[in-house]
Amino acid sequence: MKNFFVAIIPARSGSKTIKNKNMAKVNNKPMIHWSIVEALKSDYIKEILITTNCTKIKNYSKNFLKNKKINLISRPNYLSGDNTKMLPVIKHAKNFSKYKDNKNLLGYILLQPTSPLRKLIDIDTACKLFIKKKPD
Repeated sequence: MKNFFVAIIPARSGSKTIKNKNMAKVNNKPMIHWSIVEALKSDYIKEILITTNCTKIKNYSKNFLKNKKINLISRPNYLSGDNTKMLPVIKHAKNFSKYKDNKNLLGYILLQPTSPLRKLIDIDTACKLFIKKKPD
């Protein structure tokens, strides 16, 4: 098995500046849609962890569950607040990865839904750079 990455898409509800921002439409699709779709295209990503506390996001994400790459995670309330740091959210999501102990796992990629213009080329270029530079 070749080396790979796991993507984490954090999409909580409760934004105060833009209500339900992860479900806000960009080109007639919710913002989270674009992160999921582009991650699914990458040959470098073996699994996509969608972590959310939002019923709307869970229901929307279920449309993609036929793809075996996707794992939908219920994020607990204590990791869903306005002041929650991203590192604990990532650590929580990692626990649900079926590849967390796989020796070929190179790392985790954070794909924020609020970056809907990020394309496959951006993801794959970052993966290639990581592989080339071999950071510790």
